[in-house]
Amino acid sequence: RTLAGSNILTDPAADFSTYRRYAWLDEHSGADKAFNPLLAERVKNAVSDGLNAHQFETAADKTQADFLVRYYLKTDEKTEDTKAHGGISMGSYGGNVGMGISLNFPLGGAVVEQRAQILIDFVSGKDQKLAWRGSRTFVLKGDDSNALSGQLRVIVDQILAEFPPR
Repeated sequence: RTLAGSNILTDPAADFSTYRRYAWLDEHSGADKAFNPLLAERVKNAVSDGLNAHQFETAADKTQADFLVRYYLKTDEKTEDTKAHGGISMGSYGGNVGMGISLNFPLGGAVVEQRAQILIDFVSGKDQKLAWRGSRTFVLKGDDSNALSGQLRVIVDQILAEFPPR
């Protein structure tokens, strides 16, 4: 289901009331090669901070974890239309005829929008099955790593606001 811009998938058989401790599935986490690895690490930190704020604890190792966490960050570029547009219209009123022409030429070339998606999975520690997945696609704003880090933290918080399912 989609809630407030986040896509949430839940295994109906999962018992989230037993989830207290988590561990990372680092070997299955990360980011596209196009993404700055430092920002990907900030996503991990934001997920960890969000879970800790919701009273979940970090397990000493995977065998002691109630659930395992993995994340993935990917980007893609979307180029906006850069073609010239035009239109012609004609009309008449009371015996008068009129005609209009409009032309639109984009200045500055193509508009490139950098989009990203954060995917957060919680896997059952018992049977290694996916129990919960939250994701969100958004537009990256700016090139400043501190501003991007803040934006990523907000997105992660919005996704984690849906966990545990109610």
